Amino acid sequence: MSLAYWATQGAGEIEMATFLNAGAWIVLTVQINGQPMQAELDSGSYASVLDKSTAERLGITPDSPGVVPGGKAGGLGSKSVDSWIAPLRSFTIGDETIRDTTIRFADLWKDATYTSTGSHLHRKLGDAPPMLLGADFLRAHRVLVAHSQRKVYFTYEGGPVFQPKGTPETRPVPAPDRGSKAGAEAN
Repeated sequence: MSLAYWATQGAGEIEMATFLNAGAWIVLTVQINGQPMQAELDSGSYASVLDKSTAERLGITPDSPGVVPGGKAGGLGSKSVDSWIAPLRSFTIGDETIRDTTIRFADLWKDATYTSTGSHLHRKLGDAPPMLLGADFLRAHRVLVAHSQRKVYFTYEGGPVFQPKGTPETRPVPAPDRGSKAGAEAN
C-alpha cells in the first residue's frame, strides 16, 4: 500500500537497501550511467556527491572531458577535500531517470575514521555508501520515508535535481538544461 498520500497520479517508490547494519541510515539503490550503486539519503549534505573512487570506476576523473573544479568540500569536522563537477549521462532512482545532468564528486571518506569501544586505535571507515543524496535532491522532490515498509516514496516537484554549487570561481558553470520536467522522466 502506497503511503504517498499527496500524489494524485502515483509516486515513485524504492525499497531501502540492506546495507551492513545500516541502523538509521537510509540507503537506496540508484543507477549512475546505468551502473547500480548504493546511495545514502543525507539531508545534512547540502549537495549530492559521488565518491571519487566510484567516479573513477565509472570512467570519471578530474581530467575527464567536461569536468570542472568544484572547490573544497567538507562535512563533519574541520577537514576538507577537493571536489569536481562532472557531467553524467543519466541518474536513475526508482522509475525516475534524470538525463544529461552534472554531479559533484570528491574523496568522501578520505579522513573518516572511528574508534571502536575499548580501543584507542582509529580505524578507517569502510563499506560506506559511494554516494550521498543531499538537500539538493530533497528540495526537488517530496519524499516520505516509511521505515515500517522499508520503502521511500517520492515525487518530483520541480527545479534542478542536482545543484553542484562550487566556489566563486566555479559558480558561472551553467546548470544543465533539463527541459520542461527538469530532466525527470519516467521509464
